[in-house]
Amino acid sequence: MMIKVVRVELIPRIEGLTKKEVYELLLAAQKEAVEIANKLARIWYLKTAEAFDIYKREKALDKKAKMAPILKEMLGGKSMLSYLNALYALKNLPDDEQYTVSTRCVAAIVQGVLKKMNALSKDILTCKASLPTYRSSMPVPFANDLYRISDRVGGGYNIELSVYNKAFAIKANMPSRFCFYTGKLNKYQKPILDRIIDGSYKQGQGDIILKNGKIFLNIMYNNNIDVAEKEQNGNTLAVVFSETDNNIVLGAYSGEKLIRIINIPTDNVNRFHVRYERLRQDKKGNMYAPNKGRGIKNMLKKSLPYAVKWSNFQNTFNHKISKTIIRYAEKYDVGQILLEDVNGVYASHKKLGQYKYYELAEKISYKAKEAGLSFNTVKVNRKDIPDTDDKTLLDFLLKG
Repeated sequence: MMIKVVRVELIPRIEGLTKKEVYELLLAAQKEAVEIANKLARIWYLKTAEAFDIYKREKALDKKAKMAPILKEMLGGKSMLSYLNALYALKNLPDDEQYTVSTRCVAAIVQGVLKKMNALSKDILTCKASLPTYRSSMPVPFANDLYRISDRVGGGYNIELSVYNKAFAIKANMPSRFCFYTGKLNKYQKPILDRIIDGSYKQGQGDIILKNGKIFLNIMYNNNIDVAEKEQNGNTLAVVFSETDNNIVLGAYSGEKLIRIINIPTDNVNRFHVRYERLRQDKKGNMYAPNKGRGIKNMLKKSLPYAVKWSNFQNTFNHKISKTIIRYAEKYDVGQILLEDVNGVYASHKKLGQYKYYELAEKISYKAKEAGLSFNTVKVNRKDIPDTDDKTLLDFLLKG
């Protein structure tokens, strides 16, 4: 499943503590988390580098030698994850080294550091990369059971976050949970939080980010919906590129019965492309005229921003179109989406021209997966269709 992230601002509502005081407490927790992350990275390096040196010596004598068993033996038969978790268990630390943040927070830090170190291990051990350093602005990770989201009376949402471990909270007389309510949310954030609360989306790790006196929470989530169940309803959304009008055409079907046709205009795509291609060509011409012999890259570099703008426009437009298609799929309770494959020799949408069709398909694909829908592209050879009006294309696409 694809993991996605939604960011919300947190407004403290802790009795007896001001917003500034809560921010300072979280800053202290962040500083502690950064120190732990850097210590873990150094411990990983010392143990792994030592095992790597032994491995190189054994490899010279025995070509079948492997590093993993050597490292495991050095760690007392444990994996690196188990070793680091045991090392940072509160019961194994002396009083002067005990931390205040939640033990589950430290477990999330261990996993994050280990994931990063393992990804860079080959380059680090062969001196092609330096050991990463965690900075003071590092997001503080909280496991999914350390925070709870609920509806707030009067609108918005409450978020309760366990910051400290129980032993410290009792000793320092600190609240076991910090209570917040969400700041202003947009129309995309609210449905995500609603689905996390009702269980449609599975809540994942949360990362606290502190910036300019504001507190943010990055909430990771993925989809819990069973795709197979949705496919059984027999409803389909077919998507084709119209030849008669400059539109992307959607057809909502119940079985083989067409319920509704929806047109999405694409005129602005052609206008944007023509405008920026003309500006780009003019810039090329101006560069060619005073032939200064500085090479083709220098001659064309001033035209590149226009190509980048066209690429960025396509990316944004594809995001909007894919969201619209998923929204209609949910409105008509479809189980699958079929998209006409117009890449290569099948391209026929004259107004769109050289467009990133494959990128549109990719965006629909991952958004459909997130919504629990199946997605497929279907090649349609329009030469085999005598009448290429929109309804005929939709029907042909549906029947494959």
